[in-house]
Amino acid sequence: MADSDDASATADWREAVGGAKLRLVERMAATRTADLELDPQLHLELLTTAVRQQSAAMLTCLLRATTPSEFQLSSCVRVAAEVQALEAIELLVAHGADVNARGNAWETPLFLAIEHTSTDMAELLLRLGADLSQPVGAYRHSAIHVMAASGRLELLQLVRRVRGDVATFGARNRHEGYTPLHAAAWSGHAHVAQFLLETLGEAATVDIDAESRYDETPLTFAAKLGFLDVVRVLVSRGADVNSVDTGGSLSALFGAAESGNFAVVQYLCEHGADVLWRRFDGVSALCVAAREGCADIVEYLAEARGADLNAVTFDLTALNEAVIRGHTDVVRVLLAHNAPAREDVERDSTLLCQAILFGRVAIAHLLIQHGADVNALYSLVIDGEHMQLTPLLVAAGCGNRAVVEYLCEQGADVEARSDQDETALFFAALWGHLDVAQYLVTNRGADILATTSYGFTPAQVSKQLDDARGSQEA
Repeated sequence: MADSDDASATADWREAVGGAKLRLVERMAATRTADLELDPQLHLELLTTAVRQQSAAMLTCLLRATTPSEFQLSSCVRVAAEVQALEAIELLVAHGADVNARGNAWETPLFLAIEHTSTDMAELLLRLGADLSQPVGAYRHSAIHVMAASGRLELLQLVRRVRGDVATFGARNRHEGYTPLHAAAWSGHAHVAQFLLETLGEAATVDIDAESRYDETPLTFAAKLGFLDVVRVLVSRGADVNSVDTGGSLSALFGAAESGNFAVVQYLCEHGADVLWRRFDGVSALCVAAREGCADIVEYLAEARGADLNAVTFDLTALNEAVIRGHTDVVRVLLAHNAPAREDVERDSTLLCQAILFGRVAIAHLLIQHGADVNALYSLVIDGEHMQLTPLLVAAGCGNRAVVEYLCEQGADVEARSDQDETALFFAALWGHLDVAQYLVTNRGADILATTSYGFTPAQVSKQLDDARGSQEA
């Protein structure tokens, strides 16, 4: 019977408040407050409904019916901010609601006002004492950071007008050390960056090259993400185009080149960026652009900016990087600018063999057209073993018949041997590449009985060559 009465009471309250029946709610609030005291969840539900209805009279009635808890007030004040219920905010705060109350996702009323683009709500919350430095949202940034990242210039101007505290525009967040200028930069909001710099500049508190805890500056963010307008604002206001992070791993030019942002690369170079700067491990902007396949940036740096085409990092040049990753257009650009197609045989990696090893057929063609020697012995490291191989030996071992045929057509010596006297046929047989082996025997007359330095012939390592041997002997 009691459960039935409780259910009936709940239904009565929901019908009265949900139906916006103010007179009925007033009568119930005067005679049935015990219902709300015994069921805090129902009270919260009704308060929330009144807030969403934006009915100040209904909300006032429910607030007076029984004293709401801190949790109820906090929940309602966030809902009010979300639905832009200005009167409800004032009523709730007057009844003790915390204007900075955070939800489970660290959302505060001010954070919700920013998210829902409510300038009037934001102004009211600021006047009621909203905390601008409090970590909010999933990333625990301050409200100022959120405004900057969202491009909400009008809210930043509002903060300046209502609070007048310029220092807050340069404050770092508590975890990563980002400033609002960082937030504007990584979000691409040039107009916000301009405002922040002008405001901070007036107070002589601007640190345009401020590094975060992860060593990023606003300029490196904007450059890497390709926000040219932000880059222009920062550079025009004095940002150091050659500023390098503490670890020596990133400059603005390097970040722009790595991300393929040609317009930013060009602008930075025109404003004094050091093209020859190299990361702590020796990688240059040219090298990283080649690695990422950015042919336009590679061409610009090589042709217009005098980038060093021969700089070596971990035995790799920009051309090596492009070959290994299969960026044919980049290889073509570098070869056109006289990057070497041949390498010292003492090096552990060579361009033509790298192209073949990674199956870059078109690049192998380009390299040979530019003078790569199809019969030279190159020093390679394969599976940790140092080997002296010709390009044909590499192609045969990889089983790439198209490359094998092309190399033979270009004059590759079918009987050329490795430092262990292995032939191309031996490698094809050893690794089970029957089609390559048959081509070498049938079309190129490869010697099936050629013996390696350790006494094996191709026929001995592959019984599959028996038929080919019979046809050759016949």
